[in-house]
Amino acid sequence: MTERLVARLAPAASAGGTWRWDLAIEGEGQKLGSLLLPDLRLRGLLTQLERVDHVLASSDFAHATASRNTVVEVLLDLVWSELILPLVPAVADFSQLTLVVPAQLARLPLSSARSAHSGESLVHICEVEVHILADGAPAVVEAVRGTGRSCPASTFAEPLPLPGPRQPHYWDPQSNVHRFDSHLEELPAHLSAFPLSADATVLLMGCRTALLLPILEEAQVGQAVVSSWDVEDRHCAPFGDALMSAMANGLPAAAALRSVQASMTASPPYRWAGYAVLRIATGSESPMSASAADRGGRSRGLVPA
Repeated sequence: MTERLVARLAPAASAGGTWRWDLAIEGEGQKLGSLLLPDLRLRGLLTQLERVDHVLASSDFAHATASRNTVVEVLLDLVWSELILPLVPAVADFSQLTLVVPAQLARLPLSSARSAHSGESLVHICEVEVHILADGAPAVVEAVRGTGRSCPASTFAEPLPLPGPRQPHYWDPQSNVHRFDSHLEELPAHLSAFPLSADATVLLMGCRTALLLPILEEAQVGQAVVSSWDVEDRHCAPFGDALMSAMANGLPAAAALRSVQASMTASPPYRWAGYAVLRIATGSESPMSASAADRGGRSRGLVPA
C-alpha cells in the first residue's frame, strides 16, 4: 500500500510563538517529527485572500484579468513560501499527502500553492487532500480574528427556492459523485434536496463554496471539491466536466483534481488553483490523533516533538 504523509498544522504555544507542521504516516500511529514555520503570518495570508475576494467581485472587465492574475499569484506564492515549502523535503518520499488544518483556514489554496519564481507546486509533486478540523483550536481563532470570511450555518437556515426548470444537480452512480452547479446562495437548498451518503464525493461548482463547510458538515458529507474564490461559468463548467470524467475513469477525487490542475498550470491560476478536495473531521477522527502525535517514530531530520 502506498504510504500517505499526514501533516497537521499546530498553533503556536503562545502569542508570537512559532507554528509548526506535526508529521506522521497515516495508519502507523507514529510521529515523524515537526517542521517549524518561523515565517508563517496567518493574518497576512488571509488579508491577501480578502484582496482576491475584492478584486474578483468588483473589478471591471477591462482590468479584471490583470488584477486577478496579480492578486492570485501573490496569494499562491505567500502560501507556498510560508506554509508549503518547508514541507517539500518531507513530501519527497510520498505520493500522497493529507494536510490537517482548522476550519478557519479552509479557503487558503494549500494544495495548489506555488512559487512565483520557480513555478514549483504540490500539484507537480503529489496528490493532496485537505482535512478540516470542525472544532478549530482557540489559538487559530484568535490568530485570524477580524480577517477572512466565515459562513455560519444560520446564514442559510431558510431553504431557497429552486430556480425554474434549471436542474443544477447531476449524480454519477458508478463513481458516486454528486455535482452541483449553482450560485453560493442557492447551493444549501440544492444540497438539502438530495440524500448524500458519507462515502459520496460532492462537487460544488460555484463561487467560494468552501464557505459551505457548516452545511457540508450538517449533511454529513465525507468529501467535497470546493472553490476558494469567485469563479467564472465559462471556466468552472468545463473544469467540473474534466473532474467528472477523471473520476468516472476510476481516479479518486484528489488524484483527479491533481490531474486536471496539472493540465492547466500554463493558464492563469485563478481559473484552476482555487479548487481543493476537503474532508471534514473532528480532532479524534483526524488521520493523526492526539495519541499518535505523542508517540515517537522514524526520524527524517525533523525537529523532535
